[in-house]
Amino acid sequence: MTQPSPIQPRPIQPGPDSVELVAAGHPVAAVAGEELVVSGTPAGARRALWVAAGLVLLVGVPLGLAVRLGWTPLLDLDRAVSDALVVTGRGADVDVLRVLTAAGLVVARVVVLLPLVVWLAGLRRWQLVGFLVVAGIGISPVNWLLKDVFDRRRPSYEGTIDVAGLSFPSGHSSGGAALATLLVLLAWPVLVGVWRRVWVGVSLVGVAVVGFTRIALGAHFLSDVVAGFGFGVAWVLVLAVLLGVWPGQIGALPGPGPTVRA
Repeated sequence: MTQPSPIQPRPIQPGPDSVELVAAGHPVAAVAGEELVVSGTPAGARRALWVAAGLVLLVGVPLGLAVRLGWTPLLDLDRAVSDALVVTGRGADVDVLRVLTAAGLVVARVVVLLPLVVWLAGLRRWQLVGFLVVAGIGISPVNWLLKDVFDRRRPSYEGTIDVAGLSFPSGHSSGGAALATLLVLLAWPVLVGVWRRVWVGVSLVGVAVVGFTRIALGAHFLSDVVAGFGFGVAWVLVLAVLLGVWPGQIGALPGPGPTVRA
């Protein structure tokens, strides 16, 4: 019986509408003739949705309900942490804290994201453009809605800055976490090796600093900050997967490795 000869791979010729894909990053199902067939969702994207669900259902919502129902152990912990960290007065230390906390403002996100949006628009990376705008700016109205739902008053310490509005979750913390997360996801396919760890480490430090300043300035309790982190990260993770820009999906930036064309 004659054995069938193995199928020899054919080189893929780029067409007029060819799209670059990173072979190592995209889920390639098959190559038929000159057509590259891409299917499925990267495993990392599926895990991201589980992480987002956990951050909301196991961190943000339980903390919010505990605050809304006045659960004493959490309120006591919040008060003890604030008593230890709040800085009163109007000295140079408070001025430094106010500068550092500005990284969580909407205007800070606009300053960081606008050049990236312009650059990506020039590359016609419209999925990433939409992701940066919706994830970076959209977290603010989401946070306002959550504040109305959980309806917590801000800390009250003599000699601290005056901050209007409700307290839970922290808008600066959710905004800072959202910005850091989307910057990590945007750069992930481009960075390799130690640079990924460095980028993640810098992002984590930046987010932690913003959270610390919110407590030290007397603007938020610890649970406000932690919930803000959770909601901000979850928001970005879900949008990244839904908009197809999670590393390994078709809308993400290509990596530095060899590419194939479809």
